[in-house]
Amino acid sequence: MRKIILESETSIETPLGELHFFVNTHAGDFSRLKMKCSEIIPTLPKGMSVEKCFVVIMQCKTTSPFKDISFYCKWNNFNERGYACSGEGLEAWEWDNGEHTVTIGTEDNESLCSRIKINELNNSNYYIEMKDNVTTINLTSFPEETELSLHFIIAWNPQPEPASDSCWFAVDQPHNNLLEQCN
Repeated sequence: MRKIILESETSIETPLGELHFFVNTHAGDFSRLKMKCSEIIPTLPKGMSVEKCFVVIMQCKTTSPFKDISFYCKWNNFNERGYACSGEGLEAWEWDNGEHTVTIGTEDNESLCSRIKINELNNSNYYIEMKDNVTTINLTSFPEETELSLHFIIAWNPQPEPASDSCWFAVDQPHNNLLEQCN
């Protein structure tokens, strides 16, 4: 097992319980890493609304190449199975307890590759997975002197939603808009 050289954590309380967000890596200097958590107002189609919406953003300027970075969120003591609800440009998962729906989303591989403009980034060194209620963005390597930011958006509504798929639309927001709302 490789030693984790950096780990950072934040959390959000949802109607289904606490979600913890972590970032860790096994190689690289991340002295300039920050993780921000902010409530946001998502851009939604007319007639849609969400009770709450948060973004968690991991940002860093790499001072050396890194290896094996993971940015992930994990439920604390919530064992109901989530299900995928991804769409074009979006990787998303949804959970419910009969009273509330919570949706978590992030950019898909193609959107991230396009945004950070790194041609070497492909399916062999980047992937998103959801396993055992842990949603993870993995990068196997990233060059030095590069700015990197990754995000998860979390939205929830009571069931039934006031307008169907509102949470899904809420977690499908452009990354640059999220950066602006968090500053």
